[in-house]
Amino acid sequence: MSELPLVSVLFITYQRVHLLRRTVESFLTNTSYPNLELILTDDGSPAWIQKEISELPFHRHILGKKRRGMGANANEGLRHCNGDYILCLQDDWECAGPDTYLREAVDCMRKCDEIGFIRFASVDTSRNSSYERFNVPRSFHLLERPTVVTGINRNLYSDTPHLKSRAFIDSIGPYSEDTSMEQCERDFQDRFLQQSRFKAGFFPDFNDKIFRHIGEGDSLRTKTFRFRFESKISAASQPFKEMAVFQFTRYIYRQSMRLLFRARILK
Repeated sequence: MSELPLVSVLFITYQRVHLLRRTVESFLTNTSYPNLELILTDDGSPAWIQKEISELPFHRHILGKKRRGMGANANEGLRHCNGDYILCLQDDWECAGPDTYLREAVDCMRKCDEIGFIRFASVDTSRNSSYERFNVPRSFHLLERPTVVTGINRNLYSDTPHLKSRAFIDSIGPYSEDTSMEQCERDFQDRFLQQSRFKAGFFPDFNDKIFRHIGEGDSLRTKTFRFRFESKISAASQPFKEMAVFQFTRYIYRQSMRLLFRARILK
């Protein structure tokens, strides 16, 4: 029996078994944490997809009879998780390692129980402060809470890969149901920002490196013009993402979008 606490890995899926396979296989290949339970929750995909899903190597398959939305699907999966910590993965994130990332994250949260949420993707490091008090192999940064909460500075996006403690989940409460995916995420973020018990953070060394988003072209989010445009650009530019010129161009684009939002030109 491992001395490390049990981590439940919750895979959340709907109609994307082709991406789910890549997510599961890459996770198993590039994660060395020894004490895991793998939970799959599906939001009412067609029977033929659920049949394929049921053959994948999970400890528990939760197959919804009808589609209820992301919030209800995630809540159903969380109810079946037994771990002290829950790693949440939607079905379109390919894991690249290093394979010690989960052990390091759990170690960090065990050393300081005020950290209830650790992100592994899409962190804007320009608005975060250093947090060096932990004896972990890497530096750890806390996410700053904005004084005024707006659509572009919430920072905590729970649809990206993240680790949560059981205590954090019990304190923040379940995801809102019977609402859109985007509203569900905003509600979760706002409840986190309104409490003071738990903090969220990330490892700078892991930022956007451990998990690679492979589902831009298959996203189920609301198809706004901006989202459709960014999805197509992101999918087409995948082979160039390591080039310095691409990184610079993306930075300029994001800064421009922030300025437009602040000026209320875009919504």
